[in-house]
Amino acid sequence: MTDKLRQVLTHEIERSVSWATSTIREEQERNLSYYLGLPLGNEVDGRSQVVSWDVFEIVESALPSFLEPLFGGDNIAEFQPTGPEDEEKAKQATDYVNYQVMERNDGFMVFYTWLKDALLSKVGVVRPEWVQQDPERVEYQGLTEEQLVMLQAEGKEITEASARQIDVMGQMVNVYDVTVMVKKPGCLKLRNIKPTEFIISRDARTPDDAYVIGEIVTYTRSELKELGHKRWADVTDFDFHGLGIGFDTLDPDEHDSVFRRDDAASPELEEVRLFKGFVKCDVNGDGIAEWREVLAGGGPDDTLQDDEVAGQDYAVITPIPIPHRVIGMAYADPASEIQRLKTSLVRQYLDSLHLANRPGTYVNLDAATGTPMIEDLLSDRIGKIVRGRGAPGTAFGPMQTSLVS
Repeated sequence: MTDKLRQVLTHEIERSVSWATSTIREEQERNLSYYLGLPLGNEVDGRSQVVSWDVFEIVESALPSFLEPLFGGDNIAEFQPTGPEDEEKAKQATDYVNYQVMERNDGFMVFYTWLKDALLSKVGVVRPEWVQQDPERVEYQGLTEEQLVMLQAEGKEITEASARQIDVMGQMVNVYDVTVMVKKPGCLKLRNIKPTEFIISRDARTPDDAYVIGEIVTYTRSELKELGHKRWADVTDFDFHGLGIGFDTLDPDEHDSVFRRDDAASPELEEVRLFKGFVKCDVNGDGIAEWREVLAGGGPDDTLQDDEVAGQDYAVITPIPIPHRVIGMAYADPASEIQRLKTSLVRQYLDSLHLANRPGTYVNLDAATGTPMIEDLLSDRIGKIVRGRGAPGTAFGPMQTSLVS
């Protein structure tokens, strides 16, 4: 990665993070808190602390109407031929796409998460990636020389081999026990991106207009080595915390998505936070900014990937679009205000009802002499006995309250 590309990447990420942190991050956390029915933070001891679940109800009731068109039929997508000669190709394309999405991926959960993220956190993001699968280890025993030659002709890599002889009808024949690595074809992988880890230029009107678009990713050093990156042991975290990402999660026991895990059992299990995505920059000096796919850490030499590509491939949706913005509004945004108001009204209703059913008691200390009477009045027992002398109305009585329920 050139110094210019590093400078552009850091500058655009800083602007994006600053914008997201100051405008939408707090609302995303509020929506999730309301969806989970967590306390609002204004509770008073001894008063009702009930929470209305309007955000949960609105998001969950809207979700099926988005999923039904996708999964209500036999295919999640269908290709239509433009002419009679395209009918067979359209059928093959339909079968292939449905196989990749539904069989090679958990298509339902990918779309479910994609849509729920959008309804709850303003934006849903999915990234499709074509990945090469790990080769499969296969063992063969008792192969003849002809079979061994055929195995090599098929392009299978032999990693282990041993020869032995067996008796076949009174003749000793050489056979081979081999272990081969069988290459598997690449496949489509669909990944949901957490909205709080999604990064996009603040001025972008569409994903393709962005100067930078990507995500915060977490890899163990073992995973980086498995992916073939040479600097797997030395790469350092991208400084997201220094750029302003460092908000607390709703669950205090859960690691924040940008804090490094320092309790790894061994060095290869240590986690590293990197930026993965696309940035526009004129690296070749022709005066035109081209798309580059990068995987970068924090150091000047911590660039694990830097390739020129045709464009970005993130799929971004927002449920309530706002003109000239990539990230619009979530269904949870207007619902959160309704939930706050209903929670306040329900709490007041219950507090008023409790006071009406169990009002405060006025005690005339001049008339209510003696410890037993005070102790009896402090008891919550139903049908309790209050010990005293004389008419009870002269010693104690309920305090009058206004019932607003």
